[in-house]
Amino acid sequence: MTVVDYAYPAPAVARPTVRDRFVTMLAVVLLGYALAGKGFAYLGVPPLFIGEITLGCGLVAFATAGAWFGTLCDARLWPLLAMCAWGLCRTLPFVSADPVNAIRDGVVWGYGTFAVVMVTLIADRPAVLGRLVRLYRRFGKVFVVGIPVVFVLYHFSVHFGGLPKWPWAPTVDVVAMKEGDVLVHLGGIVAFLIAGLGGPVGWGWVALLTVDAGVMGVIDRAGMVAFLAAFAAGVIFRPRSPVVGRSVLTAAVLVTLLWATNANIPVPGGKGRVISFDQELTNLTSTVGDSGNEGLDGNKEWRLNWWKEIVRYTVHGRYFWKGKGFGINLADDDGFQVLSDHSLRNPHSVHMTMLARGGVPMFGLWVLVQATFAGTVGLELHRARRRGQPAWQGLFFFLGVYWMAFLINGSFDVYLEGPMGGIWFWTVYGTGIGAAMVHRREELLAASC
Repeated sequence: MTVVDYAYPAPAVARPTVRDRFVTMLAVVLLGYALAGKGFAYLGVPPLFIGEITLGCGLVAFATAGAWFGTLCDARLWPLLAMCAWGLCRTLPFVSADPVNAIRDGVVWGYGTFAVVMVTLIADRPAVLGRLVRLYRRFGKVFVVGIPVVFVLYHFSVHFGGLPKWPWAPTVDVVAMKEGDVLVHLGGIVAFLIAGLGGPVGWGWVALLTVDAGVMGVIDRAGMVAFLAAFAAGVIFRPRSPVVGRSVLTAAVLVTLLWATNANIPVPGGKGRVISFDQELTNLTSTVGDSGNEGLDGNKEWRLNWWKEIVRYTVHGRYFWKGKGFGINLADDDGFQVLSDHSLRNPHSVHMTMLARGGVPMFGLWVLVQATFAGTVGLELHRARRRGQPAWQGLFFFLGVYWMAFLINGSFDVYLEGPMGGIWFWTVYGTGIGAAMVHRREELLAASC
């Protein structure tokens, strides 16, 4: 039996459980975060927003699962549990002084709870895996078609008075996209299709996905690197996939058209970027060296200077063991604030956030958590390939590449520190560990027969 053969019981056969309803709710919430970004994150009744509501429902689902104790005893989750414990220790001292910001800063480790929930649900009922694959197949189609609409609404609605804003957050549009986040999901969808989990794929879907990535890459460099890394991994994994050839051909046609027509389309609110051949080339060169663009190179230098300062006061300074804690504004405290409303709180790298806030111990645990996932998924991918299990191979490849894309974007942007990236990331993380448990269990059962 392969992962896509798991049957999800229909309502006529078995009534959906609390856990089934949570999976459905989570799928809807993840779609909302992917399409509407920060705008969707503000859905709710302050201070209780959709992310916190979903987490609460997840804890209820966790409590009703029979496998929760066995899950917590699995060694593959111990690094994550240890990281969360240390994060809690470095958050509690700041709660009394500023509870809202302490909790807000602590979600970078707190959303790891979603990983524990997903591992538990999958270990308790392996059929959840098959359902997740089918749900993601639908997500991919909706996302590829929906993102161009969201892009136009978000960037060009300024000519018509702008998008409506939340009454309780008058500065936040109900739809607030970040191109880097979009590119991470496009990279995940590419990996999903190349892995063969999406079934037969027509030219139209691949062409639209490639155009989406090209347009988003004009505005965001980190996201573009994440997407290209995901695509490169797909080329290595399955070079003869039709998705690879069609994507390359579509990209070649798109770049040729931009070059031949000298297209120069300004994007309102797009960081001063334009859709053009020169802009694409500038973004690509700036990822590996100086681009000659003062704005792009200045942004890079600002990040590097901040990261050097964090290393100085942690690795070589007084904050080695404890960091500065989850609850203070690092941008203000470190002297790198660039926003007039002081809304920037974290350096543009989740690794530096962990180091600055939790010290070297937190950074070490963070690295161990990621190494555990990479080792677990990589090992199961190897086993599936050795045993001739294409569906399992595809699943572990997809989850590993998706995880990589999240980390790449999170290395250069404030991404995993919020619900838009954090809940997605830890859901993928938990799905990968849970899938590994199920795959290993099946192997042991097969060997005993």
